[in-house]
Amino acid sequence: MKHLIYALPLIALTTGAAFAQNGPRLPMNEIASEIGVSEAQLKQCFKDNAPSREEMKAAKESGKRPDGERGPNPELISCLQEHNPEITAESFKAVMKEHRPERPAQN
Repeated sequence: MKHLIYALPLIALTTGAAFAQNGPRLPMNEIASEIGVSEAQLKQCFKDNAPSREEMKAAKESGKRPDGERGPNPELISCLQEHNPEITAESFKAVMKEHRPERPAQN
């Protein structure tokens, strides 16, 4: 019982930190609807074209995004165009910008 008393606050603290790290999520269903694909198709294209762990680690260490500031990954756009040929990099970027979560204020 004594261990449980100490474990509960620790669990609460670590769980809260895990949720805080993930931050706000993109509204995938709304984004998919706006670009004319299903939510499952959008998620699969993101999954298939996500940066590797090594790319993410290198980007974090250099202080840059893994895909730079150049816009959407061409492979991601190509994947989405298989489901909706009318999607362009510009239209996708505009929809993503519209749904970008606001960053919390830094103190």
